[in-house]
Amino acid sequence: MQTDDSKNERTKEKQLEPDKSQFDPPENINVELNRIEAETEETHLENHNESDEHHPQFITPQSASPRVSFGDKVKRALKSKKFWAIFISLVLATGIALWFIDPVRWWALTMMGQRTTLHIHAIAPGEANQADAELKNVQVVVNNRQFLTDQNGKVTITDQPYGKAEIKATKQGYADATATTTLDFNPFFTLLGSQEADEAAQQVHLELKAIGVAASFKIIDFLSSQPITTGQFNVGDLTVKPDEQGIVSFKAPAQDSNKVQVVSSMADKYINKTFEVTIGNKEDEVPNIVFVPAGKHYFMSKRDGALGIYSSNLDGTDIQQLIPGTGKESSTTAFTVSPSGKYGVLASTRDGVRNDKNILLHRIYVIDLEKKQMTRVDEAPSFEFADWSGDTLVYNTLNTEGSPSAKLRTIEVSSKKLTDIASSYGFGRKIISLDQVVFTQFDQNDSGEVKAQVRRADLKTSAVKDLHQNVSAYNIVQNDFDRVAFQTLTDQKWHEFNFNTSQLKDVAQPTEQNTQTFLSTANNDNTKRLLIDRIDGKFTLITKTTADAAEKQLYGTGGLGGPVRWIGDVIVFRVITDRETADYAISTKGGEPKKIADVTATASTQGTANDPNLFRYY
Repeated sequence: MQTDDSKNERTKEKQLEPDKSQFDPPENINVELNRIEAETEETHLENHNESDEHHPQFITPQSASPRVSFGDKVKRALKSKKFWAIFISLVLATGIALWFIDPVRWWALTMMGQRTTLHIHAIAPGEANQADAELKNVQVVVNNRQFLTDQNGKVTITDQPYGKAEIKATKQGYADATATTTLDFNPFFTLLGSQEADEAAQQVHLELKAIGVAASFKIIDFLSSQPITTGQFNVGDLTVKPDEQGIVSFKAPAQDSNKVQVVSSMADKYINKTFEVTIGNKEDEVPNIVFVPAGKHYFMSKRDGALGIYSSNLDGTDIQQLIPGTGKESSTTAFTVSPSGKYGVLASTRDGVRNDKNILLHRIYVIDLEKKQMTRVDEAPSFEFADWSGDTLVYNTLNTEGSPSAKLRTIEVSSKKLTDIASSYGFGRKIISLDQVVFTQFDQNDSGEVKAQVRRADLKTSAVKDLHQNVSAYNIVQNDFDRVAFQTLTDQKWHEFNFNTSQLKDVAQPTEQNTQTFLSTANNDNTKRLLIDRIDGKFTLITKTTADAAEKQLYGTGGLGGPVRWIGDVIVFRVITDRETADYAISTKGGEPKKIADVTATASTQGTANDPNLFRYY
């Protein structure tokens, strides 16, 4: 059995022997190399298994593996896709985790330049049953930033950083108010329904309780004497509103005087005013503050000598002359105001001009009532106003020269545009409704015979349609706001035209004369219309609702006359008696009519409603 020593000696001898393979034929080279490589490997394994302590002299030195530096490791990692995948995953996971930490998220939003909006509303709690009052000029501090509330008690901050907002509101005469809100944004939570909570956090209401003396007053309508429940009132920096009884209550800061000044803001429904209220009054000492409905009344008068045009408030105050008279105005002067109240139309001889036949001419002027400017648009020997369709006036010239020269025309007052509707020998009754006019037209044949026909015109397109060729000139009545009836002479039948459907149908003969007159113009929101009827010997103003046709009698008198005009929910009418010629106002909300001013009757309003030829409603 061979020992380890003999085996090593043998190996040694083999190493000293010359390599005979180099002399072998070339075809044996590969075989020999394989053999040597196998023996060498075997020897390496045996040496590796030997203990170094027993055989140190036979250990074959091994070449050391090259050492990899940290820098090389980093370079290799940076080139590794696996490393980057792990790294990015870790960064994202860390970022997501940090995003759910509130302060970190708010800091990140701020660093990205993101801001939110914060709305602050400062109010003073209402006294008794009052609604909360808005408080202006309140100093508001938000995280050491100072702001001031506006006229509506509000502050809007559009560049507020996310996070907690500490808010404090202070004002002299009121207790301080504080609030804390957290302004946040998290799209992950938004998906779970947190958006409403975030939006609610942007709305902050601060209540500053007044430290002062209580005061109150009641506001009522001048015409109806009913409480007013609209508008707002400024007492210093406090803005208060009335309750359902028209009572305004508040607390005024303590001061030397026992009175405070109140400034009203009635949104064009009533005339604004400034007044004083005593503070510390008792409940049974609440003063009534009367407000006059907004809107101007316009009328003609000779109070300055000549027949001029004037304006006033509905209580007769603030009378001003708009257009002075020239002294050349005849008794046939006519004046009407558009439903909008912005324009007037005057037919007058004020210029004293005559035509080539020496006939005194009436000229029609459109008047801008606010600017007090007149523009002449037409002239003729005589005019007759019919009624308004919106801000378009329907009128006709009169035939005064014995030839068929009368014309039916319209004026659109804002543009001052004239439009011819029809030309004829003359015109009879004209009924306006729903942008249409139904009129009787007189025509003279070659033998001199005059016949009447009924026609209908569309005021928007000026298109004219014949309803019937041969009618009774006097048997034409208006049955309602949208229906007119007339009698034909050929068959003595009655026919009714419907403005809504443009249909004509046969109807029964009216049992009695129709005593009603209908105004073509409705109130501002088109919920009420006005008609005049003879009831118990009095001409009575009646409103009719458009929704259900319900009627309400407002006022009746024997001397009621035109012009009649809507101003908001107020109706202005004229009274002509032996004692006076004056214009009155009455509210559709109730109450008695109240006189506006004494006026001078013009051609369109001479006499009373007993004379339908002179009684005009516009």
